[in-house]
Amino acid sequence: MKKIAGLILLVLIAVGLYAAAGPYIAMYSIKTGVEKSDPEKISRYVDFPVLRANLKEQLHSRILSGKALDSEDNPVARASKRLVSKMADGMVDALVTPDGLTKLVEGEQRKQSSKPDASSSSGEGKSRFLQNASFHYDSLSKFSVRTKDDKNREIRFILTRNGLSWKLSNIILPVSE
Repeated sequence: MKKIAGLILLVLIAVGLYAAAGPYIAMYSIKTGVEKSDPEKISRYVDFPVLRANLKEQLHSRILSGKALDSEDNPVARASKRLVSKMADGMVDALVTPDGLTKLVEGEQRKQSSKPDASSSSGEGKSRFLQNASFHYDSLSKFSVRTKDDKNREIRFILTRNGLSWKLSNIILPVSE
C-alpha cells in the first residue's frame, strides 16, 4: 500500500513540475523553432488565430487613437482610417504565420548582427532571440516573457495555458513615440 501511495505521489509531483515548467518549455521550443527555421515546431506552441486577433486589436486601437486621423467629420480621415486598418489587418495576416515569425526574428537578428559592436562568431546571432528576457507567471493560466528590442523598448510575449499545454497567444508591441 505504501508503494502505491508513493508512486501516486511521485506521479503527482512529476505532473506538477511539468505543469510549472510548461511555459518555459513552450518558449524554448518556439525559440529553437525560429532558430532552426522549423515552422512545424513553431505551430505547436503558437495559437495563431488568437495571436492574429490580439495583434489586430492592438494595432486598431493604436490607429484609432492616432492624432493624424482624428476628425470624424472629415470623410477623408474616415476613409484613411479604414484603409490603414485594412493594411494593418493584411500585414498581421502575412506576418503571423510560422514562416512570417521566423522571417521577422531572422530579419531582426540580421539587423543586430550588422551593427559594428556585434560579435561575428557563427551561431551567436541566432541566440539573441529572447536574450536577457525575464520570465514570470501572471496567473495560473497566464505567463509573460519580457524582452527588449534594439531600441531598448519592452516587448511582452504572453502565453496562455490550455490543460497542461501552453501556447503563445499575444505579443504586446512597444509603443511608438
